[in-house]
Parts: sequence; C-alpha cells; structure tokens
Amino acid sequence: MSQLHVRGGYPLRGTIRIPGAKNAALPLMAASLLTTKPVRLTNIPKVTDVNAMAVILQSHGVAVEWRPDDSLVLDARNAQGIPSISSTYAPIRSSIFTLGPAMGRFGEAMIQVPGGCQISQGGRPIDLHFYAMRKLGAIVDEESGLVKTNGNRLRGARITFDKVSVGATINALMAACLVQGKTILENAAMEAEIDDLVCMLRKMGAQIDKNRDTKTWFITGVSSLHGADHGVVPDRIVAGTYAVAAVMTGGELTLTLGPCPVPALMGCVLTCLRAAGAEVMELAEGIRVRGGRRPRSVSITTSPYPGFPTDMQPQWMALMCMAQGSCEVKETIFDHRFQHVKELRKLGANLECTGKNVVRVQGVDLSLMQPSLVQATDLRAAAALLLVGLAIPGETVIQDIHHLERGYEDVVRVLSACGARLEKKTAP
Repeated sequence: MSQLHVRGGYPLRGTIRIPGAKNAALPLMAASLLTTKPVRLTNIPKVTDVNAMAVILQSHGVAVEWRPDDSLVLDARNAQGIPSISSTYAPIRSSIFTLGPAMGRFGEAMIQVPGGCQISQGGRPIDLHFYAMRKLGAIVDEESGLVKTNGNRLRGARITFDKVSVGATINALMAACLVQGKTILENAAMEAEIDDLVCMLRKMGAQIDKNRDTKTWFITGVSSLHGADHGVVPDRIVAGTYAVAAVMTGGELTLTLGPCPVPALMGCVLTCLRAAGAEVMELAEGIRVRGGRRPRSVSITTSPYPGFPTDMQPQWMALMCMAQGSCEVKETIFDHRFQHVKELRKLGANLECTGKNVVRVQGVDLSLMQPSLVQATDLRAAAALLLVGLAIPGETVIQDIHHLERGYEDVVRVLSACGARLEKKTAP
C-alpha cells in the first residue's frame, strides 16, 4: 500500500506549470480510433489514467508511441472495434470512451463495464451512453460483465439526454462523426474538455457546430477522418486544486496555463476563491493566487460547466473546513461523492451531512485541527486530504495515494519545489 507523508504548516510559494487535462486527454486518445492516420497529442499529462488508456487502445490494435519531445503518437490504421482483452486487463472508467469511436468507424465495439474510483458505484450510470448508441441504430447487449454493441447500419438521429452527461456527450459526438446523416445532441454537456475534443475532431475533418445557449451539438457525418496534431487544454481541476493549496497554506502560487482564456476555463472557481477572501490576479498566461487571512465560508452547489465543477467539490470542502463561518456544499452531479467527509473528520473538520447530497461545514480554526492517518477513497478525495495535510502543522499520512496519481502529475516533485514537505512511502 502506498502512503504519502505530508508535514504541513509551510506556505507554498513558487510557479507551477499546469499540464494538460486528464479529462480531455483520455477522450482525445480514444478519438484516434476514428482514423487510419496518426494522431499526435502534446501537453499530455503523465498520470496513471493516461497509461491505462494507452494499454486499452493497444488492446484495440492501436500503435502507441511516446516521442522524445514528450508528445504521444497514436496510429490506429490496424485497429479493430473488438479489443483483445487479457486476463490481467483491469478496466477503468475511461475505457467507455472507446465505445463511440469504435462504433463510428467499425460498426461494432466491446468494452468491459467500467470500474474506476468508488464514486462510480451507483452514482455514475452508463445507461446514457447506451441510449445514445441505440438512437444511432446500435444493438446493445450485456453478457457476463461485458458490454457488446453491434450496429452496422448506423444513422444520424436526434438524441435528447434527460440528464447532462459529459461522457455520453463525448461518445455520441465521436460516433456521429462517421455516421451517415445529421445528428443533433440536445441537453448535452458543454465542458471545456469537450470543446477541446471538438477542436481536434474538426482538425481531423469532422463537421460539428454548437449552440451553447440551448446546450445543443450538431454533427454532420463524413465518410472518413484524417490525422491531426493537437495540444491538450490545461487541466482546470489541477489548477483549481493548487490555487486552493496556496490559500490554505497562506502562500502564493503562480499557475501557468498557457495562452488559454483563464476566466472561461476557471471562472466559477476563481469567483468563489475571491469571495472567500483570496487574492487572485489573472495574468497573460495564467493566474497568481495568494492566501493570507483566514478564508471566509462560501457555499457552493456543483453543476455542469460553466458552474462549479463536481471534481472541485472535495477540494472546496477542504478549504471550507478551516474557513471562518459556516456554509453548505451541495453535490448535484454524482451520488456517493462524500466519502471524504469521514476522513476529513479525522483531521478535526466539523462536517454534518444534512441531506443525501448536502454537507454543512462549520469552519474550525486551523490550530484546532490535528494531523492523522487517513484513507484516500478516490482521486479528488485524495486531493482534499492532501490539501488539509499541507495546511495542518505536523505529519498527516494518506493511505492509498495511488488514487492521487491518477490525475496529478508528479505531485511530490511539483509541490516540494514550492516548499511542501512530502514523502511517498510503501506501508509495511
């Protein structure tokens, strides 16, 4: 079991380059299945979920090459819709992203029911993915834990989601690119990571338009797509996590995101940080965040982009644990996303579940919080525990830190360079 030993109480100061977004990189990688020409991706985050997706694509016959310049080249000329899955194959949730492109190009696909982190248990249904494929004319069958789809006569369709789903929108977009006719996706997701995918798909020759006001995507199918070079959009969740770290430790961090529109990418989180009393300065290619006084309590409710992201909810709760006053944190995207509450309480947080997906946070003075041994249960919960550990003087030990490595690139090196005292160990 991997552990992260965090000796907190040291202000973080320095500059951090924000890598590409994991949540953008995974569907971009899967999109390589749509063409016989190479796809080259730059600014790819070096996280374990990316490595796992590379293995999944190799099982489909995709040639995966890491170049010396850290770019990733994916060549799917010899790929197939049905993967060769070995007995050691361990599914992750992102394997679902192969469904759409495999259906679009090959007319058939097969995936294992995705696993991933514990919030997927009951809270991340994949029925909307299958609904979209059925609307395009696919036949969906489930046998022995495997999901098979086979539909060689796919046609464009009007697909209206009863709930906004990022994953289902991504799959429907990719499948529809090579489907005959026009596909309309209504009540669809509009996340920045989807915009990034669409940007690359257009480079590949896809015909895609949108109406952001009505949450609608319009896709006109084409006969084939070609290769493309594409840089992955910076990770707004990683940037948000480190911004919160600066505030919680009373430090100052400059976060470099490159020439992207920071307000559009991180607008809601930055607004909440300012409301909590943090100094946030928008720069030409990033932001500078400074903490100082004890933050103020600010209630949040998660919602689809551009609202407050569910992937920042645990980190925000961590900040509110030490804020002045009380607030509510409401989760509207996933069920079972409050598993970090129990662990934060071990560190001295005053948290009360007042509803199925509502937590009342009563801020506690940092001097009254205590380091402890805590358990990471998923990626963002691990980030929340790390944040509190960085703020509390003394040593906090986080078990199962592999969850953190799914989405944060070389976090020990990155934060240590800014003054954190971190050490990864293997538990006896």
